Amino acid sequence: MSEPVAGRGRARNRGLHEAKDEFVVYIDSDAYAHKEWLRYLLSACKDSRFAGVAGNVYAANPDRPIPRLIDLMMRDKSHHATLNIVYRKKVLVKVGGFDERLGNAEDVELAWRIIQAGYRIGYEPKSIVYHFHRASLVEFLRQQYDFGKWSMIARKLNGMPTRRQELLILTAPLTIFKHIRKISKHPLLPLLQTLASIAYAQGLSRGLSLWRIVT
Repeated sequence: MSEPVAGRGRARNRGLHEAKDEFVVYIDSDAYAHKEWLRYLLSACKDSRFAGVAGNVYAANPDRPIPRLIDLMMRDKSHHATLNIVYRKKVLVKVGGFDERLGNAEDVELAWRIIQAGYRIGYEPKSIVYHFHRASLVEFLRQQYDFGKWSMIARKLNGMPTRRQELLILTAPLTIFKHIRKISKHPLLPLLQTLASIAYAQGLSRGLSLWRIVT
């Protein structure tokens, strides 16, 4: 199966449309799964309280300096990206699937709508996917900028509050004081997280000026 029209949201909606089972599982092309990944993920879905369950993310390239730091930021935390998540198909259909207008953050935006609709998304740390994180600082910061831009656009399209995001645009460098406690994990981790916050905030600012064009 392939989708001739470009776009991540479009491709994922095509997969949703073609899916025949109760659950739809997502993993990204730049990742690979632990052999027990799917068993743990689907087992957690037995809890009927959850519309979906997110798994854990480890670095597939921890031998590189930047990916090793990103790994410290991401592992053992719940993320609602399609990097490692399963949803009940009926819930995805009910909320309208992925927003195909978005060039990024469409997976997180979907999770926002699911939660706004009154559903819960669980987390199973034993369900592990290994992801090839951005190998250079420039690539990583560009990624954070793009996330920020499309996250702001997504929030505006959904009529969600953006006060916190607009405040971050003004105060991003000050997040060093928030991140400094992570120095015990790695001396450079607070600096990387602060740079990521600044790049994300710049993306938020750009998204704030662009969102009406997307509509």
